[in-house]
Amino acid sequence: MISGLDVMLQGLTEGIDANLLGTQTQKAATERGAAMTADRDQAMERATRELEAGWASDGRWEGIERAYTAADVVGLSAGRAHPGQAGG
Repeated sequence: MISGLDVMLQGLTEGIDANLLGTQTQKAATERGAAMTADRDQAMERATRELEAGWASDGRWEGIERAYTAADVVGLSAGRAHPGQAGG
């Protein structure tokens, strides 16, 4: 026979298990998000270096003066606002 105390303890145990699972799930999601951010940042840095190298080595761009950086161009192509504009 299950007493009221047993039911209460079972409910508490289930609640603790659910909280632990929620915490673990949240931690895993946070870690995945951090990894995705790091991957995106590395990709943007690589694209910036490649664009800078292209500007420096391709005679087509010789003498061009820009009021923006390669990082600005990469950021815009990734959907980020220009640092000098709202939202950037």
